[in-house]
Amino acid sequence: MEMKLDNIFQMLEIGNKYALTKFKECVNHFIKNNISEILKIEQFQSLDQSVVKFVVELNHEFSNPEELFEAVYKWAENLALEKLVGDQSLTLNEEIKEYLLDILPFIKFKQMNYRFLLNYVGKFAVYKF
Repeated sequence: MEMKLDNIFQMLEIGNKYALTKFKECVNHFIKNNISEILKIEQFQSLDQSVVKFVVELNHEFSNPEELFEAVYKWAENLALEKLVGDQSLTLNEEIKEYLLDILPFIKFKQMNYRFLLNYVGKFAVYKF
C-alpha cells in the first residue's frame, strides 16, 4: 500500500497498533515532508487529539509555525463547536482551550511573524486564554 495524503493517518494507526518501528519511521518521514499539505486536508480536522499532538510534536521545527498554529486552532475550534451542540452548558472558549493545552507547547511562537502574532494569535489569546 502506497503512502498518500488520503491514507497517511491510517498508516500511522497501523504502525502504532502493530509496533512496526521501520514502518513508523517511514510514516513519520512522510508526515514531516508533507506537513503543509497534511494540515490542509479535511481529514486533519477530525483527528483525535493524541494524533494532532503527535503531528505537531513531530513537526515542532516546521518552518511555518503560523500555518501549524492556524490548522491546529481550526481543528480545536471545530471539535469545540461539535461538542457545544450536545451540551449547551459549555463555552466555546473553554473547550478550545482544553483541546489546545497539551499541544501549544510544541508550537514555536518565537519564530512567528510579529504581525501574525498580533493579528491572529493575539486576537484569540486575549479572549480565549
